[in-house]
Amino acid sequence: MSSPYNGAVDISPKSVIKITFNKPIIFGNKKITLKSNTEYIVPLTLNINNNVLILNHNALSKGDRYIITIASGSVKDLSGKVCSLYTTSFTISSLTMAQMTDGISRVQKFYTKNHRLPAYVIFGDKKILIKNFQAIIEAYRLKIKY
Repeated sequence: MSSPYNGAVDISPKSVIKITFNKPIIFGNKKITLKSNTEYIVPLTLNINNNVLILNHNALSKGDRYIITIASGSVKDLSGKVCSLYTTSFTISSLTMAQMTDGISRVQKFYTKNHRLPAYVIFGDKKILIKNFQAIIEAYRLKIKY
C-alpha cells in the first residue's frame, strides 16, 4: 500500500511518501527511485519504521507526475525474503497561490453559510476533494478558518 495512493492527483508537493508492507522490513540493495515525468531523479532520504518505508524529499514540482520504483531486493522481510519490483505514481497539484487563496475564501464562505466544509473545491473544470485541498494548502502553511 502506498501513500499517496497509486494514481493520486492534486497531491501536496511536500507530502511524505510512505510504502506500507504487510511485514516488518529492513533494507536490501536500496535501489529505490523517485523520478518525475521530465526524467529528473529526485534525491531521497530513506527510512524504515517497522513495516513502513519512508521516502523523504525536498518539495516536488507543481503539476509534475512522479513515479516511485522499488527494485526487486530493495527491501526484505526479517527472514531475508526480498520484495519484488514495485511501482506507483502520483501527480502534484498545479494550483497557484492565487488559486489556493481564492479556494480558501470560497470554502470559508461556504462554511459560514452551511456550518460544514464542502465536499470539494472547484477550479475551472477541476474538482479537488476537500481533504486533498486542505493537504495542499497546509504544505504552504495556509489554513481554512472555521
